[in-house]
Amino acid sequence: MTLSGKQIQKLGKRLKEADASAEDLALLDEFRREFDDRLLAISGDVSSAVHSAGIRYLLAGRAKRTKSIIRKLRRQANRDMDLSRMDDIVGLRVIVLDPVSQQDAIDVIRRANKEVREPFDYRHLPAGRYRAVHLVLGEPSRRVEVQVRTLAQHLWADACERFGERAKEGDPTDDEQGYLDKLGAFCVGIDGGSVDGPAASDFLGRYRVLHSGFTTPQAQGEQMHSYVVTYNTLTDQLVRCEKFPSTSEGRREALDFYKYQVSHLLDTEFDVLVLNSSSEAALRVTHPRYFPE
Repeated sequence: MTLSGKQIQKLGKRLKEADASAEDLALLDEFRREFDDRLLAISGDVSSAVHSAGIRYLLAGRAKRTKSIIRKLRRQANRDMDLSRMDDIVGLRVIVLDPVSQQDAIDVIRRANKEVREPFDYRHLPAGRYRAVHLVLGEPSRRVEVQVRTLAQHLWADACERFGERAKEGDPTDDEQGYLDKLGAFCVGIDGGSVDGPAASDFLGRYRVLHSGFTTPQAQGEQMHSYVVTYNTLTDQLVRCEKFPSTSEGRREALDFYKYQVSHLLDTEFDVLVLNSSSEAALRVTHPRYFPE
């Protein structure tokens, strides 16, 4: 069943105003599934474009989790947003090595897609803030967000996500912001070609771990497999990472397994995600939070 625009808008309003009913959660799941083919198609297009341009990259795709969609709808800053206008129900994360590769990747992705909005460019924000470029591809009702980050920008974003939703939304504690400011200065230095500075000894080891994973020989431009990742947020441990074939049937199996996991695990204790990537090794760089050393 394909939901109409009005049905989507009404569903979004109900999710904003009250605890979600079982019926509305089922509708939301149905709505998310409508994006699935689009995510796989855009993943292939983006991977092919960046690979053909000779740019070294890692790519992972994801569908936004149910609780994340509802949380975003209920944010005060998003009080005028309706579900049909949410650009990041599904999204891609493209990681490249440096700012030159980042701009090259942005250019080739834009040339390869007829329907693309003007990018959201966060590269010039202060060092202690999120820095990346977001592209929104596709027709208005089925958009896909593509985040293009340098490896250093990605290191900062991952650290911010580890502090939780409040920090991610721009309201960290003073101590958290102090840490992010220092890390941000280090990351700006890396992208500027320097690893010197007072924070280098604090962060260089973590950057080198990501860099090692990024530069390890891996297949690029290949089919995207689906992975269901189950992570215990209380113990900070990966519970399992289940791989599914890079076929439509494999994707459906992954979504069914994801749904089973979500229905049997407490969302206050576990994160369950469906991610798309060419390999688990790539996921360890694109989503390091879920693969602790």
